[in-house]
Amino acid sequence: MPESFDLRPISPATIPEAMEKVERYRLLGHPEEAESICLDILDAEADNQACLVVLILAMTDQFSGEAKPRVPLALDHVSHLSDEYQRA
Repeated sequence: MPESFDLRPISPATIPEAMEKVERYRLLGHPEEAESICLDILDAEADNQACLVVLILAMTDQFSGEAKPRVPLALDHVSHLSDEYQRA
């Protein structure tokens, strides 16, 4: 039987390291992994604006590979950006 692991939530202290991983995954062309980490970060710190920006970018990176791009979901995340320029 395979070992089961309990996933631990990201703590606020580890968010900077997690953001570095997010950037690396995006640069390496793995937006799915970047998106997953961003969602974990946002669970720990819901208003992390830098993370929201990278999450949106990671989602749009996946649009060409998706049968039905998740545009409404990406736009929902855009609505949480506090900077008007970034929302535009």
